[in-house]
Amino acid sequence: MRARPNALFAAMLVLALAAGHPSPVRAQAEAIDAYAEVAAAVYSASATAAAAAKSADAGFREQQGRIATLAAQVKAGDRRRRAELAGCVAQLAGKDRAYAQAIAIFRGAVTDIASTADGAGALAKFNTGDEVGALAILDKLRAADDASRQKRADIESAAEGRRIAALAREARNRGKVTTASVIARYEEVTRLDPGVFWDWIDLDRLYQDAGRTADARKAAETAARIATEDRDRGAALGDLGDLSTAQGDLVGARKAYEQDLAISRRLAAADPSDAVLQRDVSIGLEKTGRVLASQGDLAGARKAYDEDLAIARKLAAADPSDTGLQRDLSISFKEEGDVLTAQGDLAGALGAYGDELMILRRPTNAVFQRDVAVAVERSGDALASSGDLRGAGKAFDEGLTIVRGLAAADPSNLNLQRDVAVSLDKVGNILHGQGDLAGARKAYEESLVDLRRLAAADPSNMGLQLDVAIGAETIGDILVAQGDLAGATTAFSEALVSFRRLAAADPSNTTLASGVSIGLERMGGVLAARGDLAGALKADQEMLSILRRSADANPTNVTLQRNVAISLDNVGDILRRQGDLAGAAKAYAEVLADFRRLAAADPSNAADQRALSVSLNKTGDALAHAGDLAGAQKSYAESLAIIRRLAAADPSNVGLQRDIAVSLGKLAGIAGSGTTWLDLATQLEAMDARKMLAPADRPWMEAARKLASANTAAPH
Repeated sequence: MRARPNALFAAMLVLALAAGHPSPVRAQAEAIDAYAEVAAAVYSASATAAAAAKSADAGFREQQGRIATLAAQVKAGDRRRRAELAGCVAQLAGKDRAYAQAIAIFRGAVTDIASTADGAGALAKFNTGDEVGALAILDKLRAADDASRQKRADIESAAEGRRIAALAREARNRGKVTTASVIARYEEVTRLDPGVFWDWIDLDRLYQDAGRTADARKAAETAARIATEDRDRGAALGDLGDLSTAQGDLVGARKAYEQDLAISRRLAAADPSDAVLQRDVSIGLEKTGRVLASQGDLAGARKAYDEDLAIARKLAAADPSDTGLQRDLSISFKEEGDVLTAQGDLAGALGAYGDELMILRRPTNAVFQRDVAVAVERSGDALASSGDLRGAGKAFDEGLTIVRGLAAADPSNLNLQRDVAVSLDKVGNILHGQGDLAGARKAYEESLVDLRRLAAADPSNMGLQLDVAIGAETIGDILVAQGDLAGATTAFSEALVSFRRLAAADPSNTTLASGVSIGLERMGGVLAARGDLAGALKADQEMLSILRRSADANPTNVTLQRNVAISLDNVGDILRRQGDLAGAAKAYAEVLADFRRLAAADPSNAADQRALSVSLNKTGDALAHAGDLAGAQKSYAESLAIIRRLAAADPSNVGLQRDIAVSLGKLAGIAGSGTTWLDLATQLEAMDARKMLAPADRPWMEAARKLASANTAAPH
């Protein structure tokens, strides 16, 4: 009969003791005498009893009695009897070869069990009759050991997986594998070994690229929680700031960025020669500047960007072969250009963007290629603002080609998919400006379809929700241009509701506040076009109130100052249509003063120059209605001179050519102005010959021809 494990456990240990092995229980706590427990177990073992029962040796039975006495003494605490008990049991085993052989099989296992405090405790339970409890403890010990062995295996596997994932990330940068496939690798690595800080940061950034903002935040928060060094904590704070920005929480983003920057400054000050720590400061400044700009603090943003650019220049000059440092410098130029644009310095912005693009034009990897596309489009923005639509269109087409290729190679990368939508929007803007309404609408609608899909996939991403609102508004603009006012009203209403919701969630965000004001402007415009002047005036006045508050709080922000003037101009238009000519004239005079100031501050800004021209025409209209034809003629003539200069610099711009016709018509309506209806007819016919005349303007051309033929001077 096979002996039960409990008897064999004890007997094996006894053999080990008898053979002179050092006791594995001597280091155990005083509360449990493992040596005594082993001896007691051996005595009570069924195998021992069986061996005694089948033995006819009177000496064997006498020795068994002696063992019982010794075991009782040891159990009572007489430790001096332990060695004697072990010797007696060993002699007993020596008299039964089968017994000894059975015990020897389990010697290694019993030694391992008794070598730990928990194992000795389990044996004590066994000896007191709690065999089930003892086995449960041993099972748990085994499970813990299994878990420990599995954890070691997981960590070793994660180390290997981490190396492969890093290589996969580089392959992704080269456009060879998708973002989703790299995410899967890092998810496995963090599952196997969740204690490595940079694994979570890498995963967080991959999630951001894929548009999984909520998952990215969880990963970044995990990184922050397990960070053990200040620099790591700073990196996690920087990423949390990025995610707060994406989710529309600029206050939270600014707090995180400022904490990150404070850490970076402290570390860099302690070791000024460490280029890595200096780069951390540069990155912290760039992010802080970005959120300050979003909050409308352009002066604070410019200060941060200037310091960032100085550090980036120094680091890049010290190591020209480091592409990472060169890319950092390009980003610094980009941010500098953005704030210069916001401050109205287009010439300075174009210079900064040119420096950025010069660094980036190299076919190194997909990351740089995306940077090239973004830089090219930024230059296109500046060219468009300066009136060069042809150059801007060329830049946007190049950018769209690049991002389409990158997005096709990595369909799981949300940033690349969004880049395509943004590029389509920019192409649509240029087509719109050149009079190709059908082409513009096609580009806008394709862009909006993509943005809706991306926003639905990541509803916590406020940036995408904002993109959709802007996209709906843009569709409304093109519908207005095509004469579909009902469709435009629906589109503008949808956009305005979205802007109000986003702005209410983040009152400090000036971009969202501006979105509400622009939405009100669009709504007011379409309501006015449909004859709802009361509704239009209400929308325009609400818009003006919002913009004035923002402009007063940010007096250096040229964009806000410009928007106030535009809004006031809209109010003047509605007042004029309602018959309040005095109120309209007052509004137009204020608008004219604003645009003169803006145009004088930046003569290269074509948009401000054109706005000045339009304002001069409206002021002329008000003067004409008041009977001051000489003053009106002077305003019209100044407007025409400005618009001719702009059109000469950009002859393909349909809007500018039409502006010339408008000014000519106004002057032709004033007797003795020196401008005739023939001048107007000639301008419109030239536009028609170049396919620049809109169908709605054809009756205007016919009327000008008739007036020219009759040589009649009548108001237009």
